[in-house]
Amino acid sequence: MGFPWETVSLEKWELRDLPVIKWFKRNYGHLAVPTTFVCPDGKDAEESGLPRIAAGALFGLRCVQIRKRRAAGLLDQVVERKLEQLGFPTNLHTAFLERVVLPSVSHYIAKHGHLKWDTRRQAGLYQIPNGNDAPEIPSFAKGLRLGEVLFGAVRPSGSDHFAGSIGLWDGRGCGAVENRLERFRALEKTARFALEKFADENEDAKHDWESGIAETLDAVRARCES
Repeated sequence: MGFPWETVSLEKWELRDLPVIKWFKRNYGHLAVPTTFVCPDGKDAEESGLPRIAAGALFGLRCVQIRKRRAAGLLDQVVERKLEQLGFPTNLHTAFLERVVLPSVSHYIAKHGHLKWDTRRQAGLYQIPNGNDAPEIPSFAKGLRLGEVLFGAVRPSGSDHFAGSIGLWDGRGCGAVENRLERFRALEKTARFALEKFADENEDAKHDWESGIAETLDAVRARCES
């Protein structure tokens, strides 16, 4: 009957974990699974193409376990290689920064020549375009409320949203100050490259770092250091 005697079984990985990982990526385009994600059950699972063995599984928590085991060096090498091939993120904050925030910031600055809004409310209302006019932005980043991510609000969680925004800059159990500042430095570097791109393509437009970008980045840095 194929009963797995081992506590940690590669057979269980092949039968349950790997199929549901592939299913999630096929449906949502990424593997930054929210910790609250639960696989559909019953008819919904069947219609979605989810393997029956994974119906109703607490897949978000399973991904937390996988990341912890990977960080501790406890994963089988076969499993680890497969996760790398599939693009399973080791750290959700790093993945969210690199695959969602930085492309969005680069797009905004290269288009507008700044990273500022008149009010925080206006910043919270701005969304990265959903259409095809920004092909450089990953599909799962489209619709992102960029101002909310930079100034403090949390991106809504959901199965189709790339996890990792909560605590990206703040210290609520999300790593040491130096780790948060490292993420900030990546943001600052991206902003400089994007402004240079805007300046090259718009010679007559205003492109000033101090008035157009520095104020927003100072607010993000203050969050990292607090």
